[in-house]
Amino acid sequence: MKQVETKRLIFLDAAKGIGILAVMFGHITSIGNPIDRWISTFKLPIFFVISGYLLCRSKEMSTTSPCAFIKKKAKVLLIPYFLFSLLTIIYRTGFAVFKGKDFSHLINRFLEDLYTTISLRGLKALWFLTALFLAEILFYFVIRFHLIGKMLSALIAFIIFFCTSPLLNLLHTACGDSFIYTWISMPILVITKGVVGCLFLSAGYSFYICIQKLPSRRNRLILGLILSIANILLNFINSGTLDLNNMRFGTLPMLFFVCALFGSFGWILLLEYMVNFYHFPILSWCGQNSLILMATHTAFGFKDIMVKGWAGVASLSSKACLKYYLECLIILVLLLIFEYGIVDFVNKKAPFLIGRSKKKKS
Repeated sequence: MKQVETKRLIFLDAAKGIGILAVMFGHITSIGNPIDRWISTFKLPIFFVISGYLLCRSKEMSTTSPCAFIKKKAKVLLIPYFLFSLLTIIYRTGFAVFKGKDFSHLINRFLEDLYTTISLRGLKALWFLTALFLAEILFYFVIRFHLIGKMLSALIAFIIFFCTSPLLNLLHTACGDSFIYTWISMPILVITKGVVGCLFLSAGYSFYICIQKLPSRRNRLILGLILSIANILLNFINSGTLDLNNMRFGTLPMLFFVCALFGSFGWILLLEYMVNFYHFPILSWCGQNSLILMATHTAFGFKDIMVKGWAGVASLSSKACLKYYLECLIILVLLLIFEYGIVDFVNKKAPFLIGRSKKKKS
């Protein structure tokens, strides 16, 4: 039994590792390409799905009081959000000073960053922490509703899923790129991403229940292969921008939702089978430290340093081709090597940044 539990944790860590590597790769690429579009279908939904999967598996929803649940999630998500946001504001303000920006620019930048943080919109990739927090809190209460309440909640969530992007387009048409649009759209994006995240989280919760009725490892592998192939094929049907951060789901939003679930479920099932033969240490490490990687790789400019550094030392293709993909993979490897030191420092010297207390030496 102990061995099975270990493997389950390994494949879930590896699945989160796939997600964070896909996020980092997507931030490195700057050209609309098939690979980036494909990974955009699952790279963020998989975190919500795994969260729901783990909540069901741990039975945490039924054994924890509302206050204790909110306090726990605030500790592991909101504390890192605000602390990393503070460091990011200091970093961005400091570099603006080094660039010789005038005082008015510094004040405007500071106020904009402050509002982005307080509104929970999030600087750079930090938005994901508040989205996950809101999704888990919403789900905690929705799961306690009776059947009709759950159905109404799902209906409202799907209405928000379909209507947010058109609503933001109308708002942008009326206000343009003014500060009014920015300040109004931020809280809208925060709430709607939390609701959509709750949809994915509930899917992960239900997926865990359903998959227990399929105990055969071989059948789970087959199902994982079918779902993964379907994710790849269906992805090509949906056109337009795919960006969960800005609630853009292409021309066929429902297809994005389906592809997100197929891709997330597929990776979980495939990795669950494959960890019986290989433990994927790099993927597991990335998954275990996905919060730190998410919070630091763009907010502190590490990704930009690697991209511009590679372009300066070597070159970076101007079109999507095999050479371009290889260059982006090399940059990703370099970024991971750099991030290894950051992760090690946070875990050993500053665990409070991720809501943990420092381990006492025995």
